Amino acid sequence: MNYTKEQVIEKIIVAYKNCAQKQSKQEILINQVIQDTGFKADEKSEIFKLFDVSKYEEIIKTIPNAEIIEGEKHNQLMKYSTEEKSEEKQMENTNTKNHDRIEKLLTILKQGLYEKDEAIRLALLTAISGESIFFLGAPGCAKSMIARRIVQAFKTDEKEGLKYFEYLMNQFSTPEDIFGNISLKALNGEGESGKEEHKRLTEGFLPQADIAFLDEIWKASPAIQNTLLTIINERKFHNGSKVEDVPLKALFAASNELPTKNEGLEALYDRFILRLVVDFIQNEDSFFEMIDDSNSTDFIISENDKNLLISNEDLENWRKEIDKVKLSDAARAVISAIRKELTLQNESLSEEDKKNGEFFEVGDRRWKKIAHILKTSAFLNDRNEVDLMDCSLIENCIWGTEKQQKKAKEIVEKCIKQNGLDCDTAIEDIQEQIGEFTVKVDEDWFTKETEPKTDKIVTVDGQKCYECTRNGTSEKWYVSVFSGKHSSWSNHHDVYDSNKKIQYIFFFIF
Repeated sequence: MNYTKEQVIEKIIVAYKNCAQKQSKQEILINQVIQDTGFKADEKSEIFKLFDVSKYEEIIKTIPNAEIIEGEKHNQLMKYSTEEKSEEKQMENTNTKNHDRIEKLLTILKQGLYEKDEAIRLALLTAISGESIFFLGAPGCAKSMIARRIVQAFKTDEKEGLKYFEYLMNQFSTPEDIFGNISLKALNGEGESGKEEHKRLTEGFLPQADIAFLDEIWKASPAIQNTLLTIINERKFHNGSKVEDVPLKALFAASNELPTKNEGLEALYDRFILRLVVDFIQNEDSFFEMIDDSNSTDFIISENDKNLLISNEDLENWRKEIDKVKLSDAARAVISAIRKELTLQNESLSEEDKKNGEFFEVGDRRWKKIAHILKTSAFLNDRNEVDLMDCSLIENCIWGTEKQQKKAKEIVEKCIKQNGLDCDTAIEDIQEQIGEFTVKVDEDWFTKETEPKTDKIVTVDGQKCYECTRNGTSEKWYVSVFSGKHSSWSNHHDVYDSNKKIQYIFFFIF
C-alpha cells in the first residue's frame, strides 16, 4: 500500500459523494462508503496503522466537515458537507458535543504513539478532572512522552505559555530540585515582607507548573513527599509566610516499581487515584513501524486542530458542570457491590498475603476522588449521570499491588455484570463487526465482470435471465433480468444495463 493520509481521506470523500449522488441522500452507511473506496481487504490494517486507529469511523472523525450519525438498528452513517464552517460555528459545535471534541483530540494526541491509547485516554481524563495518575512501567516505554502529549491538549497563554515541569528523581534529589532554590534576599530580610524568612524562588519549578511529570517518584525524600502531599491534595504550597495557590492541572508520576512497604510511601501512593501499567509495544508490525518512524517525537498540533484545545475557561466551566453530574442507581449499586467484594477479598486473604500487605485499601477520601473521575467521564460523554460504562474505570483506581491488578479487573467486571451490564452493551461493536464482515464478503466472494450485451433471454426455474458466455469461454451464466433479484441457482448479485453492456457480479455459493 502506498497511500498517504491525504489520499485515504480524499478517496473516502469521493466515495461518499458518489454514494450520496446515487442514493440521493446525505446520510450514507459507512460500510457502503468504505466499500466504494475500493480499499482492498489486505490494505485495511495498513490504513489503520497509518492513522493509528482501529476502525474507519475514527478516520472519518478526523475529516473536516464530516460527522458520524447513529442510524436505525445501530448502523453508523456518514454525513459530509462541502460548506466551509466558520471558526465561531466550529467552536459552538465542539462546545456542545464534548464527546466528539474529546474523541477527535484523543485521535490527534495518539499519533505516533503505538499501543498507548488507554494511557493517553486516562491521562487526559486525569488532567481534565484535576486528579493525578501513576504509570508503572520499565524505562523506555513512553511514560514521559505521554505526559508531554497531554501538555499539548491545552491552550497556552500567549505571553507565558503552558508551564510544564519534569524531573527524574534519584536518591540524592533535594527539595530545591523540585520546589526551587532558597531566596538569599528573603533569608537576609530583603524580601517583600522585610523579615528574615525561608522562602523559595519557584519560577520554573513544580509550584508554578500547569502539568508536571515526576519519574521514579518513590525515590523522593521525606521532605519532598510531605510537600507533594499538600500540593496534590490541596493545590497549595507553603512558601515562607505565604500560602501560594498552585496552578497544577495534573500530576503524572511514574516508576518501574511499586512503593516499598513500610517506608512511609503509603500516603503519597494513595494520592494517585488512577494507576496504570504501561508496557512495551507488543505487536511486531507496530514495533517496526515505531523504530522506522523518524518523526515520532516531532509532534505539534496543527492550526486546523487548535480549536479542539482545552482552555482554562473550558476547565472552569466544565468543572461546574461535572459537579452537577449524579451517580445513577445502577452506578451506586456497582460501587456498593465492589466495596463489599473488596471486604470479602480482604477477609479471605492467606496469612502470607496479609504479611505481604495484599489488603485492598480504598478509603472514603479515595472513593470520593474515584466518584469525581467517574462523573468527569460521564460529562465528557455528554451524559448528566454516571452509567455502568463509566464504572469500568474503577478497576484502575482500587489496586495497589501487582497481585491485585488482575483481581481488581475481575471484581469490577463481575460487579458490573451482576448489576445489569450484559452482552447487550456490545450491540454497537457487534453491528460494526457485521458491517466489516459484509464488506469482506463482498471483497472476497464477489467478482465484478463486464460482458457484451446479449439479446438472448431464457427462462430458468421460472425466472427470465440473460444467457451469457463468460469471458469468451463455453461456460454459460444466467443473470436475472430484474435488478436486485437474488437466487442461488443464477449465482449473481446484481445486474444493470450500461452502455449496451451487462455489468454484473458473480457470487459463488458453497
